[in-house]
Amino acid sequence: MVGRGRGRPVAEERDVVVPRPGHAPLRAALYRSPHPAASTVVAIHGMSPLAERDPRWVQLCRGICRAGLTVVSPHFESVSQLRIMADQPTEFANAARAVCDSPDLSPAGRVGLLSVSFSGGLTIAAAASPPLRHRVSAVCAIGGYADLPNCLRSIFTDEDADPYALLIVLANFIQGDAGPLTGAHEALFRAARANFTDATIDPRDHFGELPPATRTMLHGLLGDRDQRLTQLHRLMTRCADTVAALNPIDLIAGLQAPVTLLHGARDDV
Repeated sequence: MVGRGRGRPVAEERDVVVPRPGHAPLRAALYRSPHPAASTVVAIHGMSPLAERDPRWVQLCRGICRAGLTVVSPHFESVSQLRIMADQPTEFANAARAVCDSPDLSPAGRVGLLSVSFSGGLTIAAAASPPLRHRVSAVCAIGGYADLPNCLRSIFTDEDADPYALLIVLANFIQGDAGPLTGAHEALFRAARANFTDATIDPRDHFGELPPATRTMLHGLLGDRDQRLTQLHRLMTRCADTVAALNPIDLIAGLQAPVTLLHGARDDV
């Protein structure tokens, strides 16, 4: 559908399926101006359960399209499920390459990359990967990170750290003294999704069915900085390979595209 809003052309919006030889087809939202596009942007959504259909993300994609660019916003299932996985930069790179290989979507065979929040750091890592680095014209990460260990330290220790980010990281990586905690990951994912919907909901409301020892530990992690530091040490030790695979500052030696990181004035990550 093509319409008009605020005096500017509104993008045609439709769902597309991009073929990927050797992989499942890529589902994506396409935003295209009725006028010839200057270039193509692959927009990689953040850790929202609504994924590429998050209204805030849709608004951003529409705005970029109005600026004269074709926007392709793929759906990443693991990201929508709030999962943090070592192979996500590769997943992003494969998606961007599929768009590059589609003459209809990217006539020049190159794309810019846009991402937000935690996905911003993953996108920088993807842009630096050998399969993609020669086909990326620029990267813009809004609220992304360059150094994952510092980012995690901020999430675990800052008094005004984002509770949603803390719940997601704990849901993915929490460990007890003897290893995984039964039910804790699922409860934390539920709490994170609830926090996304309504930040006033107390995460502890989702811990009622957990074993008492696990419930006590989670309560302590949410309320005690020292306990979070202990958990952070475990994370950095037991998940070192995953952290290394997601840490852009250690992966950008081959990066050829210019990168812009945008943060709020009070964001020191």
